[in-house]
Amino acid sequence: MKVQNGKITGGYEFKQFLGQPESGLVVQEAPEYLFVPLCSASLGIKPLVRAGDKVKSGQIVWQDNDSISSPVHSPVNGVVKSVQKMNYLDDEILSLKIESASSEGWESVPGSGSEWNKLGKDEIEKILYLSGTSALGAEGIPTRFRTAVISPEEVKHIIVHYTFAEVYNPDISLFLDNGGARKFTEGLAVLAKIMDQAEIHIAVGINSSTWFQVIENALPEDLSVEYHRVKPKYPQNHDSVLLKTILNLDLPTSYSGMNRGVVIIGIQDVCQVYDAVVTGKPLVDRIIALGGPGFKDHSHRQVKIGTTVAAIATNNLSFDDPEDLRFINNSVLTGSTLSPESPIGRNSEVLVALEEKRGQELMFFARPGFGKDSYSNTFAAKFLPFTRKVSTNLNGEVRACLSCGFCQNVCPGGILPNILFPYVERKMLDETVIQYGIFKCIDCNLCSYVCPSKIPVASHLKEGKKELLSEAFVSEKDFINAYNLIGLGEATDEESE
Repeated sequence: MKVQNGKITGGYEFKQFLGQPESGLVVQEAPEYLFVPLCSASLGIKPLVRAGDKVKSGQIVWQDNDSISSPVHSPVNGVVKSVQKMNYLDDEILSLKIESASSEGWESVPGSGSEWNKLGKDEIEKILYLSGTSALGAEGIPTRFRTAVISPEEVKHIIVHYTFAEVYNPDISLFLDNGGARKFTEGLAVLAKIMDQAEIHIAVGINSSTWFQVIENALPEDLSVEYHRVKPKYPQNHDSVLLKTILNLDLPTSYSGMNRGVVIIGIQDVCQVYDAVVTGKPLVDRIIALGGPGFKDHSHRQVKIGTTVAAIATNNLSFDDPEDLRFINNSVLTGSTLSPESPIGRNSEVLVALEEKRGQELMFFARPGFGKDSYSNTFAAKFLPFTRKVSTNLNGEVRACLSCGFCQNVCPGGILPNILFPYVERKMLDETVIQYGIFKCIDCNLCSYVCPSKIPVASHLKEGKKELLSEAFVSEKDFINAYNLIGLGEATDEESE
């Protein structure tokens, strides 16, 4: 077994933060009501069921053959109470409110079974499509049913990653221990059969030697895999950084690995591919890790898709008033804010609860900072093994740029954020900022995180890129030609997740 070492430019390693997800899994009962995300409301595509209809667990309730999408299933047996609009993951979507009667069992996906390897590629792709697992990963899994912007034949690489790069991360052992490795490797074999031109890469950022050996021991003899040991530094889990680390491929801002013929998915996604194809289980639930000081219990929960944040947080908050907390989907630095009524979606992995701190700490300037994180040597926690606490407080007000170079040091794109953001701030947008590499910014927000002057550097860069595109200083055609991008003739992913 050969293991390659991946290198990341810049980045930052989050260490010893309070509220880390704990080992172990709790299967959460379905709540009385679920809100199942369907699609963007702007599409105007109606569900296949109406208010008053009875539904079964695993029944397809939304499907559209004209858009790049995957079917959505009812996660429970129950009754549809309403079809309604809601704000979710920075979009207005349609959702189904379902009253749960029972969460036991599900309608099996047609064609699935343990002898899947006797099936043709088209039959396996149909199972993935009908199960809804083709929606997994940031951009979906390519099939002949238009579940992604490229076809299976265009996939050159599959990257499966567990980088341990975020502040809070799921426990890898939940998916690879106790027979999980066999499920995982068989799920890999399923993907390898439908994307038979692709090389498979597995990237792990913590205890990699141990997990590589576990995977290798369970790997079918005819399945070839390349192993990559990566540093557990944020934003190693972003598409552009993974592509550079694993394949030495460059990717411009706002594009995905799919546009370079690379499918990027997580370990849980591969296990759910196995569940769909071998056991016939549709995509009706998801394992999520609970992280952050806002939760009392930091277990992993197996929840039905559509379960609300409020249902998960009930009797599990460190604060009496939920208004004192901010709930975030997946990533502290880039994840969307969730309301208590927001549902768990098909690509949710971590639910974070942070203290919504307002105002200034008393005598903040005299505190040693035993529990504060800092890129500089400002706080005692930088030198001593104290548990650090993250909240929504900026811990300071915006000041003038110090030219400290912290944002340059951590930038994964290798650009100069402190040189670029003043151009945007002063509305001096032209070819100069393009030459300085503004489109190499991947919107990871790390520059804003480490800035001692509390300047929203990342927001400025994002605004600048938007303005440059709107004023036609650069076009999509320029990116296509410069990076050999594919899959841009199709419409963008029109799912809500």
